Amino acid sequence: MKEKVSFLISFFGVKSPWDIKWAHAVNNLERLEQYCKSPEIMMIEGDISLRGENIVMAHDPSQKADISFVTWIEKTAISKKGANLDFKDPLAVSYCLRKLQELDLENPIFLDAEILQGPGGQTSKFEPIEFIELCKKYYPKGILSTGWTTEHLPNAKYTEDMIYQMLEIVKDFDCLITFPIRACYTKSSYSELQILLQKPNHTLTIWNNEPVPDDLKSWIKNNFDHDKTFCDLIDEKGNPIYL
Repeated sequence: MKEKVSFLISFFGVKSPWDIKWAHAVNNLERLEQYCKSPEIMMIEGDISLRGENIVMAHDPSQKADISFVTWIEKTAISKKGANLDFKDPLAVSYCLRKLQELDLENPIFLDAEILQGPGGQTSKFEPIEFIELCKKYYPKGILSTGWTTEHLPNAKYTEDMIYQMLEIVKDFDCLITFPIRACYTKSSYSELQILLQKPNHTLTIWNNEPVPDDLKSWIKNNFDHDKTFCDLIDEKGNPIYL
């Protein structure tokens, strides 16, 4: 685990995972080219959907898509950025992992899926162990990013049951794993999230869809371990923000 964290820090020339700057939901060619050229952005996150027989970059297959996964990953790799691949359809996983295996990239690659049901979320489309086994089989140097389906609801949180269910799934995988956590639930679930960090190879990735109030931004910055936390936050227009 230390080797992978050291690789990330060295690759991006930063002091900790917290210092890595992300761009979120980069699902069209214009945004991809913008962030590939940005000197600030280090990690680019994109959503992978299946449209018929085509694997495209879109959060939902009904959304407009103007770039395929293959073009997206090749452009990202050439730009020397890291990539967070957020799989939205289990049927796209094997093909994409085989493509990564073929490319054998030097860039950091996060392999991300919502494998369990979380606060307000729907039943996951993924079979958790199958997803992890495929990632290990075809692209073992990738960084596992296993999360929960969620919706933004008042008074919701990640429960201990959700946390222990995830820990049971990943218990036999001795590799660097990050758990994506929706920012709106960081405070209400703080004690539960600390359970995830008891193993040295476990980290968090804090993300959002809805605006994050300034007081919550400050609280997150002051309460999470910067050596074990990635931050992928956006403003109301979808532009990256840094804490």
